[in-house]
Amino acid sequence: MCVLFVRNDCAPQPVIYSKRPKRVLAAAIAGVALLLVTPVFAVIAWHQKDPTKLYILGAVWAVAPPVWFWYEFFFLFRVLGDPAGFEHFKYGQQVAVAIWAGIAIATFAFASSERFKAKNPTAGITTTQPSKGP
Repeated sequence: MCVLFVRNDCAPQPVIYSKRPKRVLAAAIAGVALLLVTPVFAVIAWHQKDPTKLYILGAVWAVAPPVWFWYEFFFLFRVLGDPAGFEHFKYGQQVAVAIWAGIAIATFAFASSERFKAKNPTAGITTTQPSKGP
């Protein structure tokens, strides 16, 4: 229960950053906001039967987290990180990648569900028959 409650008998956690950069806090807030917005957009898209919002959100989920992982490692951890906390950092990145991949795949899977497919894909398409010559 060391994770949920602060107790004196807990094992000390490795320090990833000697001081917490404001960019990490800003990214954490943006990530949580994106995580909370995703189901809201999914519900709106479900009621409107329009997957456009889901495609946009899926594209954001497909691009933004990997860019952040890259930025965090090369520009934050390598500059401000504690080398002794690298394994802890790497484990956190692996957990975040699993969550990111699950949300991105679920968003695209939801957007490609039967709810958003056209009922009659040939509706509105007219074909012309070649006229028979004399």
